[in-house]
Amino acid sequence: MKKITQLVIALIVFALIIGIYSSVSGLDMSKPALRLTIITNTNTSEADKLEITNITFEQISVPIFYVSADSPPEFPDIDVEARINTITSAPISYWASKKRIGTNGTYDLTLTFRNNFKPSPGEMLILALRMNDFRGNLEYKTTAFYGWK
Repeated sequence: MKKITQLVIALIVFALIIGIYSSVSGLDMSKPALRLTIITNTNTSEADKLEITNITFEQISVPIFYVSADSPPEFPDIDVEARINTITSAPISYWASKKRIGTNGTYDLTLTFRNNFKPSPGEMLILALRMNDFRGNLEYKTTAFYGWK
């Protein structure tokens, strides 16, 4: 029990030292990410076709120690990944996915970037968005574009 207490105290002191050092030295202890808020709806004029009706973007930062990984799909789902230059280029982000409940809803997805990639201001991100049914079959797809600020 004494060793566990010492370990916890050491970790707290280490975290405080890193926090103070980063604030004094100006060291950036965060990495960029992109938060998408996606609104889905059923288009009643086209035989109840499922579609994305609105997407809002917000550039955010996550802590540098934030573990980035592809999200495991839970079907039915909505997913997105980012590319740069062309839609056929390799993804620059991890795959973000959220389970869909029903056909109408609002979903928040956070894209983090691979291999310490940091978009440059003015760089155009190409976002491939997909909605899949409970079997994983594609129901709807679209492409969105975001100019990094």
